[in-house]
Amino acid sequence: MHGVELIQIADKEIIYINYSGCNPKEMIVVFDQAKEMVLTKNGNCLLLTNFQDSYITPLFMQHVRKEMPKVDFMIRKNAFIGMSAPQKTILEGFRLFIGNDHYSHFDSRQKAIDYLINDVAI
Repeated sequence: MHGVELIQIADKEIIYINYSGCNPKEMIVVFDQAKEMVLTKNGNCLLLTNFQDSYITPLFMQHVRKEMPKVDFMIRKNAFIGMSAPQKTILEGFRLFIGNDHYSHFDSRQKAIDYLINDVAI
């Protein structure tokens, strides 16, 4: 089920953002929910973002480009899972756009979680 939830793993609080199966308008709603949760946490956030069975559209990316600067500085790490090859390419371009090296994609949920809970950047 898509949406945003707070999960606890190894004494770390992780914001899980699940775009799985979302259409473009639902993705914007989920993004806004995640943005609000990051704002309430007020910094040093760890995010696990699932893009399985979803499509990154220009409409979604326009919204992200507009809204992300409001919270990017509050995100310590963001691990992405479930990404197709084109989505990984979009993420790499987005990383360059925002200038944040702590946005990484992983082929498994466990590798993404290991990255998030490890205090050393991979």
